[in-house]
Amino acid sequence: STLTQARAQLAEWRVDYNGARPHSALAWQTPAAFSASFAQRPDLPLRQGAGSTTDPASTTRSKAKHNRQTELRAG
Repeated sequence: STLTQARAQLAEWRVDYNGARPHSALAWQTPAAFSASFAQRPDLPLRQGAGSTTDPASTTRSKAKHNRQTELRAG
């Protein structure tokens, strides 16, 4: 009947829905059981230090010189 009670009930529902309820996308397992089924892989880093490409995908500066005068002449 109050906002505080509604927030408490919604919080309980959210915990049940996201944590304790089996999900069809997880083969009808709870999220906790599904995550426990994976073995930890310490040999795989979370991020690659140097990145996945050797060259940048784009450059921030062009090799040609641009200034207001050349842009006006080019149209």
